[in-house]
Formats: sequence, structure tokens, C-alpha cells
Amino acid sequence: MSVENGQEQIVSGHGAGWEHARPSSVSASTQTQYRHRFALLKRRFAKESGYELTNEEFVNRLISLKSELAMRSWRLYKAATMFVLRENSGANIDAIEVLAAVSSRGMPRESDRGSGKKLKRVPGDVAQKLVFMLKSADPLAGRTRKYSGEACNFLLATIETGLRPAEWATAKLVSVDDVITLVVNNGKYNSIRANGPTRELHLDKLSQDKLDVIQNTIECVTSNINNLPNYFRELNREIKRGMQDLIRNGHIHYRYRNVSLYSARHQFTADAKSANLPYREVAALLGHKSQKTASWHYARKTSGKGSVSIRPSDASIARVSQHSPTLPSPTLSSDRNSK
Repeated sequence: MSVENGQEQIVSGHGAGWEHARPSSVSASTQTQYRHRFALLKRRFAKESGYELTNEEFVNRLISLKSELAMRSWRLYKAATMFVLRENSGANIDAIEVLAAVSSRGMPRESDRGSGKKLKRVPGDVAQKLVFMLKSADPLAGRTRKYSGEACNFLLATIETGLRPAEWATAKLVSVDDVITLVVNNGKYNSIRANGPTRELHLDKLSQDKLDVIQNTIECVTSNINNLPNYFRELNREIKRGMQDLIRNGHIHYRYRNVSLYSARHQFTADAKSANLPYREVAALLGHKSQKTASWHYARKTSGKGSVSIRPSDASIARVSQHSPTLPSPTLSSDRNSK
């Protein structure tokens, strides 16, 4: 243990230092994220237990969860909990000592759970190579890949529009005031979620080739409407095969092995964020009721290419909650300045 600038920090042990920093040494944006993460965990544990846990019980529950987590998740959860407990360290000294003693040494880099295997981006160069691989439709076990072309179109169409896979079943291209518009039934709509029953995305800046890809995707999904789960499994399987071929031949890094249909929606979100769109517009594009959803849970801004070619309708923007996320962001500054 050492003292620097009057701040006591633990410097021994695996991953020490940033994990155990005093609240006053943590940036304002990180403090916001830590408190938010702690609140989510507390709500989750209370729901699972049927009552609100004490801080000691919370720490024990968190430690029991460790075996299900990847190292990165554990270190985030631990850091958030340590931060909140240390804000009132006198009352939580026992819980702090118990949690501080649990390290991340030996933990897997990646979780075995499904959410840990989902890749939240499809970089442009990776998408380009995958599209080429799918279009080439290399023979597999003596036959042409049946779904390779459809998987290629689905991936490209989703990167351009950000639709959830299941939303393609209700999507349709229409003309609104002479503007080509994609009308979509919001996939998670109810009284407290989603941006109304539908959203409208204006596609007037897209090339005809991209519009054709979108129309082709709509038609293919519609023709498989009676067996969508199996259809999406086949598309994901085709994407996975393409990625495996690219990895095996040394064209892309192994880290991209878990690209899926949903990865394309995350890439669209990253592109929208990196284009510095106000979060209200990002929410409208994605069909979210709250501006917070994309800011907290979707792909990082740094993974985006800095532009998107579609825009939400004014009506879709108006249905998004006015409440802004508390996470500091350049796009939030832009949003506030535009009001």
C-alpha cells in the first residue's frame, strides 16, 4: 500500500491500482458508469433474491457470479462495486475487504455464455472480405452454399439500416412525400419499450444498388416467414462458415470469428455514434424509446466509420424520450446545442 498526493492506493495483487482507486481519483464520466453498473447489479440481485441485499450479501452474490463471467466483465463489476462501497467506506469496510481479496487471476478472457460470444462490430475491411467470400459461394461438401448470397445481402442491408433480424419480416419500402422510406414494426414494442409501434427511416441518400440489396433482403425474409428461426440459423451458419474460411486462410484475425447477423446492427449503431448524431436521432434510428439504450449497451463510437446514409423521420424522433443519458459524450453536447 502506498500514499500519493494524499490518496491511499493498493498497489499489490493482480490488476491492482485502477480497481481499488479512491472515489476522488476516478474521473466524472467513470464515476457515472460505475454508479450505473452498480445500480443494475443491485436491481438484478434483488429480483433474483426477492429482497434488497445488504452490501455484504451483495458482495457475496457478486463473488458467486464470478465463475460465469469473463475477466473483463468481472473487473468492471468489481471496480464499480468497490467504487460505490468506498464512497461510504466506514460503513462498508468488511464488504470492501472481502471483495478486494478476490482477484481476476486465471479467469477466461471470454465468457462461455452466449452474450460473451457476440461481436459488437463488423469493421469495414472485415465486412468487405466476408462479402467477397459469400459472393464467391465456394463449394462446400460438393455443393454450392445455398444461403451464401442471402446472408451477404442480409449483412449489408443491416449495416446500412440497423434493423434487428426479426424486424425484416415486417419491413417495407414505401414512398413518403417522394422520399423512399423504410417502414419497420419495432421489434420490442410495448407500453414502456421501443419508439412506438413503428419507425420510419428515410433512404433517399442510398444508391440504387443498396436499395436493391434492401429490397432483396425483405423479399427473402418474407418468403421464409413461416420458418424464420431456422432461416436465421442458416444465415448465421453461412456467415460463420465464411468467417472460418477467412480465418483459416489468414485473411482476418481470429478475434472476428463470432460475427453474426446481430453484429451488423451493432456496427450500424457505432457508425451513427461516430457520425456525432444526437442521441435522440440514434434512438429513433434504432427504434429505442430511451436515448440511454444505445449509449450504454451498444457498440462503441470508436468502432464506427463516422457516417450513416439514412435518417429517421421527424415523427420517429419526436417519439423518443426527451430525457438525455447522463453519460458525457460529444454527441450529447451536439444534441443540447441544437435545442
